[in-house]
Amino acid sequence: MRETLFVPVHEQGAVILLDVETEQPFEIEAAFHRDFQLEWPAALGATYSSWMAEERAFYFGEEQRKFVALVGSPTAAEPQQEYQTNYSEAQESSFRLGATTKGKERKLIVIAGSMEGRVGAEKTYRHLTIDYADLLKESAEYYRTYLAETVTLDLPDAQIQQAYDWSRVSMLQGMVTNPFLGTGSSRGTVLRERANGQDSHGFSGAIRAGLRWP
Repeated sequence: MRETLFVPVHEQGAVILLDVETEQPFEIEAAFHRDFQLEWPAALGATYSSWMAEERAFYFGEEQRKFVALVGSPTAAEPQQEYQTNYSEAQESSFRLGATTKGKERKLIVIAGSMEGRVGAEKTYRHLTIDYADLLKESAEYYRTYLAETVTLDLPDAQIQQAYDWSRVSMLQGMVTNPFLGTGSSRGTVLRERANGQDSHGFSGAIRAGLRWP
């Protein structure tokens, strides 16, 4: 199996491509722990999740119904949702992507978000699901063009050259757009870790989602 994670340049979401090649029946299960919050010290308050059968995705929401996210797949089935009762709990949610009996097949996991409610998140989710191939090409071309049209260095070592080019891409990725605040450079990403049932926070530089380039 080959996994490709990419974030379209102009979309509020990400796509994970899973290219399967097998001689025996093979099925992927996607499992995750929900962490649907703003970066510290901001907070959304109480958040929740539910399964949307029509979209084959988990729905993440909050009390004001302004911040929304969807995580799912066009082939998602057999969802298992986090729960909490007086006698047991599970923090993990999951879904299966459907079995590949033999040969080659591509599976998708789609993540979409919105700061404008459910309608915006659903629109982005469907767009990423349907048009992911074009968005992948567009993202790759965007970074090729950036590298070709900005100042660069030709280095004698191929690995150093690659690291240098990736550092230039990372600088560009550090520019983020907030519909309420405009576009600017991101200071960094807050790392959230859960210890003894509580969230702890620490800054560890900018961690960006991986984009497929070139």
